[in-house]
Amino acid sequence: MFDSPNDLLRHHKRISLVTEHRDNESEEERLRCQSYADYVLARATARMLLDHGIEHDEFMYAMCDELEHRGSLDEE
Repeated sequence: MFDSPNDLLRHHKRISLVTEHRDNESEEERLRCQSYADYVLARATARMLLDHGIEHDEFMYAMCDELEHRGSLDEE
């Protein structure tokens, strides 16, 4: 579906722009659309990582490390 992280991000940005520019929908509907766009991005990312041989546990460790790293950046 996507060949690179950049393809994923471009796709996600296009979906996000669509949800931002729909004036006739409620805030709840816009948030639901954005949540779905985020899910699609996460799912496509998981597919790409699995296709490249990244195991679940390896990804979870990396995600935890990244969250910890970002937390330490917030403290500075």
